[in-house]
Amino acid sequence: MPLCTTLLDRLCVGLRSFGAVETSVEVIAGSQKGVWELLEKTIAISWLADSADEQAQQDIRDDVDRMLVGLSKLLARNVLHVEGAFSHVVHHGNISGGDTAGSGWRKLFAEAMLKYDK
Repeated sequence: MPLCTTLLDRLCVGLRSFGAVETSVEVIAGSQKGVWELLEKTIAISWLADSADEQAQQDIRDDVDRMLVGLSKLLARNVLHVEGAFSHVVHHGNISGGDTAGSGWRKLFAEAMLKYDK
């Protein structure tokens, strides 16, 4: 069952509320064609923290756990059949800023997609 925009918006707002760390919750939306249609209505969540800050890294891991539990609850309130309604992959990586940020994001995204079917 495709997720409607209103439900996606509710899920994004709900996911943001579960996090204790500042996060970006975005939906890949629009009219995708071909293979890119596979990514349509994907919710991508990202956090930024210094890779050397162990407490920040732990806070992010805790946020991921809270969001996964929370997503199940959100779906239970909004979707008739929760089982199989979503799948997820969690991927951690480092991205440098500046001119190399774009390639870093693309690499991180590609690595996450490769983990998706494992």
